[in-house]
Amino acid sequence: MTELDPAEVERRLAQLHELCVLGESLLHATLPPLSRIALRDRSLVIGGLLPGMERLRLEKALGRRTLGTHDVAMIATCADFVRHVGWMTDVCVCSETGDVVDESVGVLVAVSMDDRFFDATVRGRSASVIVRYPAGIPACLRALSAGGRCEHPMLLCTRRDRANTAW
Repeated sequence: MTELDPAEVERRLAQLHELCVLGESLLHATLPPLSRIALRDRSLVIGGLLPGMERLRLEKALGRRTLGTHDVAMIATCADFVRHVGWMTDVCVCSETGDVVDESVGVLVAVSMDDRFFDATVRGRSASVIVRYPAGIPACLRALSAGGRCEHPMLLCTRRDRANTAW
């Protein structure tokens, strides 16, 4: 076993202390707020509900798994982040004002493009998506008629992302 020089031990203890202080400061660090564009890029942008015929075609393609009473078939775009089946949203935000329109937990259960199903959205492409709301369909989505377009696109995102957005 090699003996360490006391000066070397002191130097290493000082380095450990510096690392400890740095680590503690990172625990309390706050991230800069997201911009509106960043929030849009991280969200599913909902343009409206699927028209009746497209909804029927989607149900037929799903086979025996017809849309349930808690499922909403929508037209969505995912700008930058790919969202996989199973991704969860817990707020619906107006893209124009930034107001939280509804706070309901939803799960992305299906993504369809060109009559084919995928396990995730594709960057920059519109898709038919099905989001399941276990506690019931939010009022803001029930208010849309089938095939109806949103006056301002709605953003399905996480509460944390919305809270960290400078509007």
